[in-house]
Parts: sequence; structure tokens; C-alpha cells
Amino acid sequence: MTSFDPDPAQLRSLKDKVVVLTGGANGIGAATVNLFAKSGALIVFGDLDVPAGEKLASNHENGRIHFLRTDVTKYVDNLELFRLALKTYGRVDHALSIAGIVEQGNILDPALTIDDVEKPPTNIVIDVNLVGPLYFVRVAVAYLKHNKQPTDDKSILLFSSVAGFYDSPGLFAYGASKHGVLGLMRCLRHYLPPTFGIRVNAIAPFGTATAMLPQAITNGFPKIGVPVNTPEQVAGVTLGVVAGSHKGKNAEYMAQIGLGAEGGPCNGLTVYVESGKGWELEEGLAATRAEWQGEGPNERLLKANAWLASGAAWTEDQ
Repeated sequence: MTSFDPDPAQLRSLKDKVVVLTGGANGIGAATVNLFAKSGALIVFGDLDVPAGEKLASNHENGRIHFLRTDVTKYVDNLELFRLALKTYGRVDHALSIAGIVEQGNILDPALTIDDVEKPPTNIVIDVNLVGPLYFVRVAVAYLKHNKQPTDDKSILLFSSVAGFYDSPGLFAYGASKHGVLGLMRCLRHYLPPTFGIRVNAIAPFGTATAMLPQAITNGFPKIGVPVNTPEQVAGVTLGVVAGSHKGKNAEYMAQIGLGAEGGPCNGLTVYVESGKGWELEEGLAATRAEWQGEGPNERLLKANAWLASGAAWTEDQ
């Protein structure tokens, strides 16, 4: 993996940028709100935890940060968040889908019987972690492109997890939803830059010391030499991706996956945050594709994707 090293100097570019995000009241989201505020951004954030959200908003300079109760599983709540940003600041520059929840119950409990499975399980994890980002992206694209000028830098950042690319036994709905978030980003990264001039990336944190991580893991990992992220560390990498600052080989990676210069800086990346540092995953996957997929299948798939991306499939006579 290539290390992702945000350029602190580029964080100054976030001053007076309008940022909309979900899940901002606690944990990584709250740390991200605080760091955006420190960078001089204008923030509109949503969360279901109203007391925590209102308290966080009140801690910052009046008029530069706004909180709205938001249930990301409700389409209208996503709309209201962006409506508030446009009404308040006249535009949206960056949109971050951070809201998420952990596994609820055990969908594949070993004790399940044929009588138990008569009752369907809850869909709340999928609704919050995958349906919510889908709603968010649909609304975000419309608001980001609204009155966009050619030189404006606009971006979407989606939050996945280490469980979005690595086996996580027991986290069935959570792991599936976070894999889905990376799938969504990968589908968007070829589409949003040339169509709308909007960058899209993903963050995939390792275990982070928040309420979502059981205390036994938070305390246990360091004892075996595995550091746990702090929310502030994840937030620091997050702002680096939003600012578009990367000292790695992003240009080379973009050429490998066919994004080209249109993608701009920091587009189509998945940044894994571990030990407080960022590591870019997509570049390594692209560079070794012929090895794990096979040279022939890889060559044919790249050719097929290039043809589909050209639009020829939709214009030629059937």
C-alpha cells in the first residue's frame, strides 16, 4: 500500500468552504466537525443525537456551524440538510457521509431454529450504512453541481470501514453494508468527475476509540501491539482527502484505472486509516490486477470497461 500523507498546507484551502456531513455529533464525525471548524470551513451537519449535536454546534463561532436533526434512512432528512446549507450559505462545496451504526443483534446466531427464522431480522444496519449513503449521494450531486463554476473544487467522501474490504466474522450486515459503500464509490469515481466535475473518495478506518468499538477491543488491541485510532487521527486524514492533498503516486494510480486528468487530485481513492496514518488501497489493487485476476481476463475487462465508459454501447445500433 502507498502511504497517504495529507499536506497540512493544503488544509488552508478549506477556509470558507461549505461542508455538509452526516453523523457529526459524536466520535469520528464530531472530531471531523471540530477540525473543519478549526480550518475555517462553514459547516452544516446532521445526526440523530440532538443534545450532542446542539452542544457541539454551540461550542463554535456563531453563524459558521449549523446542526439539524437528521435520520439518514429518511430521504427527506437528507434533502433538508442540503436545503439548510444552500439557504444559509448559497452553495455546497464538500459532502461527507459519515453516519453509521454497528451490527444490531446476530443475524446468523448459531442458536437460530426454524421457528426463530419465521420472524425477519431488522434491516436498520443496511438502511443506515448503505441506503443512507445512496440517498445522500443522490442529493449531494445535485447540490454540489448547482451553480458550479469550472474552477470550483467539489467532492463527496463516503465512510466505509476495515470491514468494507477485509473479513469481519460476525459482522454480517455491517460488513456487507461497508463493502457496499466501497462498491458505490468505485461506481461513481469514473462517472462523477467527467460528468459533473465532482471528486469522490472513501475512508476506511481500522478500529477507532469511539462508542461503536467495544471497550474490550479498545483496551485489548494495544496490549497485543495493535494501536487503535483516535477520532482526531481519522479526522485529520479525512480533511486531507477532502482538501485534495496527497503526496503519494495518485497521478500514476489514476492513469492505471483510467481516470486521467479529469479526475483531479484525490479521486477514486480508498484511504485505510490505521495507527493514525493513511494508506491508499486502490492504487495497489490496480497495480496488481493482472496478478490476482489473470492477464487475459484483466485485459479483456479493461477493454470492456473502456468501451462502456465511452458511451458507444448506448449509441450504436442494437
